[in-house]
Amino acid sequence: MSWKNTIREMKTIRFYKDAVCEGLLTLIFMTFVTMSSFATDSKVFVGSLVGFSVMALVEAYGHINFALFNPNLVIGLVLSQRLSIPKGILFIAVEMGVSTGAAKMIYEFTPPAKRVGFAPPGPGELEDWQTWVCEFIAVLLFVSVLQGATDGRRKTVRIPNLAIGFTVAAAGTIGGPYGVCLNPIVSFGLSAAANSW
Repeated sequence: MSWKNTIREMKTIRFYKDAVCEGLLTLIFMTFVTMSSFATDSKVFVGSLVGFSVMALVEAYGHINFALFNPNLVIGLVLSQRLSIPKGILFIAVEMGVSTGAAKMIYEFTPPAKRVGFAPPGPGELEDWQTWVCEFIAVLLFVSVLQGATDGRRKTVRIPNLAIGFTVAAAGTIGGPYGVCLNPIVSFGLSAAANSW
């Protein structure tokens, strides 16, 4: 996309409507993730719940907006030139701000006795470098599935929300006990709200 087209895009209402939609989806997603982490101590169960929530949100809002609510996916779409750089920057800023606000809101409304589980996924039984490798592989898989599931050149019948949701559920179920998060806004929002870095 040329800079003239980018500037033209930034002057449209659609540019800002997409950002508002991304913020709303991030709010819904973060509220669900935060509240589901209180429902159970099982990281496997939480990973599955998060995957199914992603599936539902992509089905509900994917045709309106990209329904990304994940900076990793935004960067992947910017690199593949399916999303402009300014829109990518705006999406990431909105996602980080809304995730922090949503996590802080839930944190403040949560009774202090229940705040024990309010923290980003920990490293589990792995060393830090091993957790980073697992996170990298899971994110690479996730971004690859998103790119493939939403590629307009595919001739087969597609249901991208199923592929995306099941990938999140599988990665969260398998990687959750080892500290794999898949989404930096979850870790950032929870850390900022609990002031636990």
